[in-house]
Amino acid sequence: MPYVIIPWLALYALTSTFASHGTNFGMPFEDHLPIIGWTALSYQSIYVAIALVPWWVRTRRDLRQLMISSWMSMAVIFPFYWLVPSSAPRRPLQGHDWITQVLGMERIAFPPIAAFPSFHVLWAVFLARAFRPRWIGWTYAAVIAVTCITTGQHYIADVLASMVIAPAFMEPERTWRILRYVIEWPAKSWNKAPRNSAVRG
Repeated sequence: MPYVIIPWLALYALTSTFASHGTNFGMPFEDHLPIIGWTALSYQSIYVAIALVPWWVRTRRDLRQLMISSWMSMAVIFPFYWLVPSSAPRRPLQGHDWITQVLGMERIAFPPIAAFPSFHVLWAVFLARAFRPRWIGWTYAAVIAVTCITTGQHYIADVLASMVIAPAFMEPERTWRILRYVIEWPAKSWNKAPRNSAVRG
């Protein structure tokens, strides 16, 4: 809670103070898709899954990997949100059942900003890696990805962008080694380059 969830909430609150609008990355037909209210239960289950992570993750290594992936994704994606503001769809809610009301409360708590890429999908992908057996985790991640659209919380592009970048955060050590190599390569190349000896007159 203090290492991942609270920092994420603080960064999101900071983002919401100056990113009141942004570009939407949706396709025209998406603004006319119906909202399927009952899928909000699956969509919002991610909050429960994250809160209970310390009790269902099998090993400390999995928990540590999840924490590092979360840190790395926040360090990269929140600055991206600030540089490239994005917005999410807010299609009208239909119905007056309690599920629809809960979804409406979430819309009030989380404004339609910082949509591309979807952090909701990233959380689901990170959790999928810790699930045992794995197929359950990946099925859950797929359900979350679909419900991001059926609840009208995200566009398709928001979801796909998260799936594309998620592997870089799921293997943070390998990603760090690649980044370090890319950063250090020019310096190493310069040091290996032959030096022309000075010509003495």
